[in-house]
Amino acid sequence: LEAQNLKSGVMDYINIDERPDFNEIKEYLKSLTGAGSTPRVFIGQKFYGGGDDTVDSAKDGKLAARLREAGAI
Repeated sequence: LEAQNLKSGVMDYINIDERPDFNEIKEYLKSLTGAGSTPRVFIGQKFYGGGDDTVDSAKDGKLAARLREAGAI
């Protein structure tokens, strides 16, 4: 996402790996997205995909298009 030149203040990053409620958060993510693996990427408060999905869509321009739609770039 750093390579996408996001507008200032539009991205929140939360590292859950060291949190005491890690397992609960993973279960919640699984209930929202169908998978508990991380990272989970949300754009415009909607689930976009996992890490591999995001990298793949950055390569073909789909990520930039979605970020533009959300007003993030």
